[in-house]
Amino acid sequence: MFKEISDSLVTIIALVAFIILAIYLLNQDPSLVGPI
Repeated sequence: MFKEISDSLVTIIALVAFIILAIYLLNQDPSLVGPI
C-alpha cells in the first residue's frame, strides 16, 4: 500500500514540477510560445 502511495506521489510531484517549469519558461521568454 505504501509503495502505491509513494508511486502516485512521485507522479504528482513530477507533474507539478513540470507545470511550474513550463510556466517559468513561458514567463521568461514569451517568444517560445509563438504568436499566441
